[in-house]
Amino acid sequence: MGKAVRKPRPSPPHWYWFDVDGCWDCRNRNGCGGCKRLKRQAAMEREKRNRAGRVSKLLCDE
Repeated sequence: MGKAVRKPRPSPPHWYWFDVDGCWDCRNRNGCGGCKRLKRQAAMEREKRNRAGRVSKLLCDE
């Protein structure tokens, strides 16, 4: 007997991603979390938030 065939998790249809700022590169769009594009996008967003936080701290301290 071979391996049991498991049903894949449901994923959103392709048209769902047209208006979403998520990942377009993954074949399995429901479990995207480890691809390069998503990591770069998260790093840019984190940097943007940190930069805004530093500016507001500097303005509040004065």
